[in-house]
Amino acid sequence: MAPRKSDEERLEELLKKKEQLKNQIQAKEAKLRKKDRARDTRRKVVMGGMVFAHMEHDPEFKAMIWGLAERLVTRRLDREVLDLPPRIEGKSNEGHHSGDTAKD
Repeated sequence: MAPRKSDEERLEELLKKKEQLKNQIQAKEAKLRKKDRARDTRRKVVMGGMVFAHMEHDPEFKAMIWGLAERLVTRRLDREVLDLPPRIEGKSNEGHHSGDTAKD
């Protein structure tokens, strides 16, 4: 029969198991966050596609969306992706895309 473990040895084993469980929990949480980000990205792609498709058929909707983009998109790189002019501090560039058909 194996000798009985001391309280110190048992505590060491429990602490080791605790650390292993902590690592497993962190890995599972990271996996869930990654899955949530992927789902959120996919949702945005689908919604964006739907909006762009509707813009092709509804000029008023298109003007509204470009107006929102002009007012709300502030990051330089985001504005470049949308072919919006750079923002001028204190000024709005409204009207840039309101009648623009080059975005079709």
